[in-house]
Amino acid sequence: MQTFRNQLKTDEAALTAADIDVIFCGIQELQEAHDLFVAELQPLVDDWSDHQQVAEPIKVLVSTSLDTYVSSELDRFEMSKQWRT
Repeated sequence: MQTFRNQLKTDEAALTAADIDVIFCGIQELQEAHDLFVAELQPLVDDWSDHQQVAEPIKVLVSTSLDTYVSSELDRFEMSKQWRT
């Protein structure tokens, strides 16, 4: 994302600032949810056994990121309607 923002300062920009905002809407929140998921999953993977279960970290990931993902997609949809008009 930063690469695209840096290109805005040049004549070679392929996207506008508004395009970048739409494309990467909610990306920081999704990255934070991913980082939390990996942090919770890593100890289970490091101590793996035949009886290890990974359902809890997955449930946490879904519960923390689903709202963010849906919200981001709705924001993108609303912004895309502006492009079409």
